[in-house]
Amino acid sequence: MMKILCFLLLYFLVLSVSAQSLLPLNYDTLENNSRIEFHGSAFHHSASLRNDFTGKFIFGGEITDEIKDNSFENHDSFQSVGGEITGELSYYHDTLRGSDKLAWMLRGGSTVQFGANYPKDLFGLAMYGNQKYLDEPIRLSNLQSFLMHFSKFGVGVYSKKTKSSISLNAILVHDYFKLNSGNTTIRTNTETGFTDIVADVIFDQLVSDATPGIGVGLDIDYYLPITNEGLFEGFVQLTARNIGAAYFDQINRTDMLGGYRYEGILLNEIPNLFEDNGASFIEEIKDSLNFNEISSGRWVALPGFVQVGKIVDGMSDKQLQYFFGVRAYINAIFRPMAYFGGQYAISNNFHLGGNISYGGYGNFRGGIYAGYQMNKLAIYAGTEDLTGSFLSSAFGRSAVLRLNWSL
Repeated sequence: MMKILCFLLLYFLVLSVSAQSLLPLNYDTLENNSRIEFHGSAFHHSASLRNDFTGKFIFGGEITDEIKDNSFENHDSFQSVGGEITGELSYYHDTLRGSDKLAWMLRGGSTVQFGANYPKDLFGLAMYGNQKYLDEPIRLSNLQSFLMHFSKFGVGVYSKKTKSSISLNAILVHDYFKLNSGNTTIRTNTETGFTDIVADVIFDQLVSDATPGIGVGLDIDYYLPITNEGLFEGFVQLTARNIGAAYFDQINRTDMLGGYRYEGILLNEIPNLFEDNGASFIEEIKDSLNFNEISSGRWVALPGFVQVGKIVDGMSDKQLQYFFGVRAYINAIFRPMAYFGGQYAISNNFHLGGNISYGGYGNFRGGIYAGYQMNKLAIYAGTEDLTGSFLSSAFGRSAVLRLNWSL
């Protein structure tokens, strides 16, 4: 059962792939007409799970022993994986009654975000069973994982001159789970023929037929001009997304704290025990591990996002501009990420750029993008993980699309 649970957990996490992108905003201070902006992105990233492994969950196919071994060898004692899929549509009107400097805006979107910080032994147990760990402890402590799927719709105001904005969004959470483990181990003794399981696990999940979580979130974009020639000249953007919380009427919490011993060596024998003993065996495990299940209302913080960095100046006559900054997701798994990149104007309408980054759910990544600006429409597309687009030995994938349409 533990092997099956571990496998299902990894499958669910990897399947639910990939936020705000590193594509630089071509910022200008012109007072434009009304406009529509769309931003969509998807990524997953890890320092250990190779694309030839995760791709089997996403696109299908057989996970061979070679694929398992390649990803297993890349694992340190603890490893992270995470990502996001998001789509966001914003409408910026060009007026606001009673104000010459401000105008109103609407924003809506949907996001799936996930992350996990897990021990290497969890991957080994899920892929190989406990045969790899006979007479050795399988350490499953300090696992952290979460997933949230939510939609938002909000209204706000923005400065027609600086483009700084703030919007307050209604949040509807469609799916949520969180799993943490304390001191959790499995040890098989080949001499005695017993396998001992010690578990300290807490699992929260939105009840499937319950009312979705309802909350509020704040989005902020603030642009600061920098004119210090000794530092740099240009604009710095502070972006914050989904800063808020949601309330759930019913979240199921399952916690277990205890130990269980069964007579057997291989964990793949457990399904046979269920078939042979049925409900009585399930109750025996629940009693031994002190299963406790409660359902209650609870506030949960949204997985927000903050980024600060220099952006590309759309009014500059420089052919080559650079951008840099730091990014952070508000969860316990994502490490602050630093990035640096440059954009080259091939013509007044066509731009090419690239960036490198370090941190987040993995290590180094490099990306490229292209942008084309017409009279009223601008299109930018690219990837933040170039090697992941081509190499099965890479550790993530990414795709980004941004559209800006002046009405």
